[in-house]
Amino acid sequence: MTIECGPNYPQQAPTLKFFNKVNLPCVNQANGRVDNLGLLKNWKETTTLEHILTSIKNEMVANKGLKQPPEEAQY
Repeated sequence: MTIECGPNYPQQAPTLKFFNKVNLPCVNQANGRVDNLGLLKNWKETTTLEHILTSIKNEMVANKGLKQPPEEAQY
């Protein structure tokens, strides 16, 4: 996964993208971008990268029953 903080960070949310395919509701299945994560959609400049990573981890735990693509599958 990559995290890119643009020149307007922390006023603007960073972009996150998975390289390996992962089946999570917050991940765009066409390109691997994290598009539907509440913290990113409702961004506040007080939100930290730790908050974002914890939120993604929580998504993984909450959706652990979802069938995942093969490990070598990439976007």
